[in-house]
Amino acid sequence: MKGSGGYRIKENLEDWIAAVESCDPKRVVELFSEDVVFLPTFSQDNRNGLQETEDYFRHFLGKRPKCTIVESKVITLGANSYLEAGKYDFEVDDGGDDRITVHARFTFVWTPSFEGGVREWKIVHFHSSEIPKEKPLACHFCEDGYA
Repeated sequence: MKGSGGYRIKENLEDWIAAVESCDPKRVVELFSEDVVFLPTFSQDNRNGLQETEDYFRHFLGKRPKCTIVESKVITLGANSYLEAGKYDFEVDDGGDDRITVHARFTFVWTPSFEGGVREWKIVHFHSSEIPKEKPLACHFCEDGYA
């Protein structure tokens, strides 16, 4: 599916999932821009740039992740970039003989790179976080009492 401006919206996310499921950190990192800002799911540390991003994925991909998109929404950010946000489930090794499912939410910001005259979409920002299992602290300003 092509979005406005020739975006490869569906294909970009599918490429990212295929790279993650390949368990090859170099293949994953090829999808990111050199100056990416990455806020990972299973780390308290933000990652900046390709080396820190690859370090994270080298560890994470050892869990043999399988990813299923639960929901996704795309917002164009102008003629040359878009944001995709939603929820996904990761099935990963639990460190023993079993696998667990982690419910998480994500935000990608994609923008084209024109290396060697070829247009390639790159991730400039990626945030992924586990969905809390319980409701957060009470919020006096929220309709349902939660933030």
